[in-house]
Amino acid sequence: MMINVLYMMLCVAALAACRVHASSDGQVAASAKTEGPSTKAVPANDYPFSSKVNLLIGTGGEGFGVGGDPPGAQVPFGALRLSPDTALDNVVFGPNHFGGYHHDDNEIRCFAHTHMVGPGALDFGNVGVMATRQIDKTTVTNYGYRSKFSHLHEQAQPGYYTVVLEDAHMTAELTACGTHTGIHRYTASINGSHALDGHAAVSGDVGHDHWNHHGEKSEIHGGGSAAAAGVDSSSVGIDAVPSPGPIVVLVDPTHSLTPNGCNGSLVSYNTSKREISGWMVSQGSLTRRNGRGVKIYFSAIVKSPDAVSAFGTWNSTGVFNGSVWSQASGTDANGAFIVSEASSVQLNIAISFISIDQARLNLERQIGDQTFDECRHHTQSLWEHNLSKVNITARDESTEVKFYTALYHSFMAPTNYAEVGGVYLGMDDVIHTLEPGREAAYSDMSIWDIHRTQASLLAWLQPSVMGDVLLSLVDMMVQGGDLPRWPIANVYASCMIGNHAYQILLDGLVKGFTDFNVSQVYGVMKLEAMTSRPHNGRDDLYNYLKYGYCIGGYKNSSVSKTLAYAYDDWAVSEFAQHVGVPEEAEYFLKRSKNYKNLWDEDHKLMCARTVNSSTFHCPLDPELNEWILESGDFTEGNAAQWRWFVPHDVPGLVQLFGGNELFASNLDTFMERSHHHPVNLLPNPYY
Repeated sequence: MMINVLYMMLCVAALAACRVHASSDGQVAASAKTEGPSTKAVPANDYPFSSKVNLLIGTGGEGFGVGGDPPGAQVPFGALRLSPDTALDNVVFGPNHFGGYHHDDNEIRCFAHTHMVGPGALDFGNVGVMATRQIDKTTVTNYGYRSKFSHLHEQAQPGYYTVVLEDAHMTAELTACGTHTGIHRYTASINGSHALDGHAAVSGDVGHDHWNHHGEKSEIHGGGSAAAAGVDSSSVGIDAVPSPGPIVVLVDPTHSLTPNGCNGSLVSYNTSKREISGWMVSQGSLTRRNGRGVKIYFSAIVKSPDAVSAFGTWNSTGVFNGSVWSQASGTDANGAFIVSEASSVQLNIAISFISIDQARLNLERQIGDQTFDECRHHTQSLWEHNLSKVNITARDESTEVKFYTALYHSFMAPTNYAEVGGVYLGMDDVIHTLEPGREAAYSDMSIWDIHRTQASLLAWLQPSVMGDVLLSLVDMMVQGGDLPRWPIANVYASCMIGNHAYQILLDGLVKGFTDFNVSQVYGVMKLEAMTSRPHNGRDDLYNYLKYGYCIGGYKNSSVSKTLAYAYDDWAVSEFAQHVGVPEEAEYFLKRSKNYKNLWDEDHKLMCARTVNSSTFHCPLDPELNEWILESGDFTEGNAAQWRWFVPHDVPGLVQLFGGNELFASNLDTFMERSHHHPVNLLPNPYY
């Protein structure tokens, strides 16, 4: 489940092709020690770093090469990721839509408010909003409100997304205002012309060039809609080609990227406040793993210069004009809508993981009286300042685009779940409040992926973020009993193997992040290393303790688990040394050498072993990715890749190879062969 920040680390490692500039105080711009996501503003139309970000990179690909990044609007590390969820002729192939959007699609189903970043699973994509021209049972059945779109009439910038909805003959704009809030703006076409014609965004271009999802510069061409047609004022909705006419805005709380991923929902409309509010229960492939799902609340205020001319709700039986309330159980459909005669309608929306009232408070405090453009410019200023933490000059423009796009992706997640007032829902399903000095409660961390990449990057570029990440991991431990290995919202998703939160905490500790109770953390690490626990990643701990390795032959990733457990043991040893128990430190350090128990000298590979056997079971082809079929002794990798996974004892691994020369020769060959597989439809056996 690889996240795209890995590419960021590769870019950093490849800075020989770039020049990193120092700031005025003599420090490298990326090495600021006191700032996290900054509120420092820059001039509204001066975004030189953001202009190098191509949000369509990471939205394409097929098979195991899918990027899965949502290209919509969010603030750095925000919980609200307001982004289009797409389809190809109303067909959605799940693996292409882990981030909701796929570059090859031609339809927008709706704009959803929650998304994961670069995941390998379907989840979130909740609380869908869409604008259309009519409302009837056909409209609300099987995404009848969806619309064709074209990349020729689409722009995505940090903090802002806009696209022409061709079937609805209007332009949609999205921006984020805070961690839990955003604004939609829908503007009707006038006399067949779109607001995006002539290269300009509705509220002003900021000098962006346009790039495709391969990182290549492309042209944006103007275009028009069909000629205007009359409005049928006797119905709710209008004919196919208005100019201008009623705009129907729908809120679909049941929308989810996971098929049948909504388990109950409620929606209501307050006529005096023009507020659509409600909740839904997300049960995606990860959020369902607590047995209940995650409840997401929302409050949306309609902003329109003209009165709302009609409103109503729908469910699986039909559309009900004038209705103000609808509740559905299980996966049943329901939603609410408003109709406005204005040429432009704005929807200010907030989400909450606590309550509808908290969503209203988020809306009030994070948006308030701000206009769409004020929110947009503020959020784009946030992104500009954060992206300016690294200043490079590369050989060519495309390298800079790839670099800053990867940097942008690195600042999309983890997710700050702390809402207005510092409140958040903990692993114990209790509402907690951040202690003074804290800014965030983070979750949505694919720790198996990021412990060796993004976590170290954030410690360098976003130290206040990393400080809160460490405290968030400890909070989860206290509230839920175990350190997490893949938390999403307040759920132990428990993906992958091992528990590499240990390494993130240790990395923070040695870099001076000491605001957490180190002895308490060590106590839980020791407990998880010695006994079976509900949420840790050592499901074959019994055999590991008994034999010094996990038992192979059961298609259970035994080799990868042994290597992961050994790596975790090393981290426990380092913590033991830090808290002053050298005997325990020595015990776990000895256990960390268990990787040697799987080394087959003849094949120079880590190979499986059965119960108390000295016989190694090495694959006939070390490049074979058996894990694709959920079989074999390796997790998301093969024998050729996993033989290098001894990050805590490289000298020991070198010795197993027979010395520096043989080690370096084998590593050279491995790296060189990775270039022979440029297509990632299937996993690169050397990457």
